[in-house]
Amino acid sequence: MCSWSDEKCAFLKDTLGLDAALNYKVEGLADRLAAACPAGVHVYFDNVGGATSAAVLRLAAEEARVVVCGQIADYHSDVPYTDLVGPGRLPPDVQATISARRVDRRRYLV
Repeated sequence: MCSWSDEKCAFLKDTLGLDAALNYKVEGLADRLAAACPAGVHVYFDNVGGATSAAVLRLAAEEARVVVCGQIADYHSDVPYTDLVGPGRLPPDVQATISARRVDRRRYLV
């Protein structure tokens, strides 16, 4: 689980019992994610987008499942929401990872 504050991360781990909770605003997210997910990421609820999602998707396990809802990092862009989950919105290495590992990445609108 990624969160925006150390306090929320502590709550997630100490109160709710999560194995790991990472503050995505602290440097070194990719390295901390890799340490927390040595077998890769199997399920990811993506409501952030941007660099955080790219870091998670680079660690996707074979046939991982990704639910895309929102992507706040792109809220103020000029790109329509329907284009945010297309291949043009991901770095080329992330696109390659998704394809090679057969990641199922789907979006939903509410």
